[in-house]
Amino acid sequence: MTFDNFYSKLPLIAILNGLKQEKAIETGRVLIKSGFKLIAVSLNSKNALQSIALMVKEYGNKASIGAGCVLTTKQVSEVANIGAQFIVSPNCKIEVIKQTKQLGLKSIPGIATPSEAFNALEYGADILSVFPAELILPVNIKAVLPVLPKNTQLLPTGGIDLNKMVPYSKAGASGFIFGGILFKPYYLLSQVEENALRIITAYQNRCT
Repeated sequence: MTFDNFYSKLPLIAILNGLKQEKAIETGRVLIKSGFKLIAVSLNSKNALQSIALMVKEYGNKASIGAGCVLTTKQVSEVANIGAQFIVSPNCKIEVIKQTKQLGLKSIPGIATPSEAFNALEYGADILSVFPAELILPVNIKAVLPVLPKNTQLLPTGGIDLNKMVPYSKAGASGFIFGGILFKPYYLLSQVEENALRIITAYQNRCT
């Protein structure tokens, strides 16, 4: 299945910061079992490309595997070469967006202003990561959505917890990207599973 298939069913992305290569397979298994089917390994993790490659090989038919914290076109190419399907960036870098689209991957750049949102969409971004969400309140999303192209997808990222999902969803957010509330390298697998189930249950019960 493709990124679009998984996204249409559950628009929640897991970002794994600090994932250890030796934990990649089992962490992916727990997340997929819990319901997360969009999983990105942050490139600021040690051996991130190796972890992504392992997860693509093991779970390529069960989930869409991508990369987070992608900052350069070189990184985009490296990620594409190992079979990942999407790119998440903390910033809006036009070269990265263009390279991502040229290589056939989904582009999810980070934006914080209307100007960044328009620029990202102009150069082919598929979905916009609203980052950091701690500084971009639901009222900001509600205000900017009407001036953006119809069906623009906004995913608040950074500092989102279970209680914050509802106001962002009511403001027009299409889904969310979760990091530390879901995964940290020192969490036990049981903690990751519990966090994933709580997040998905809360989203389905409150935001759909």
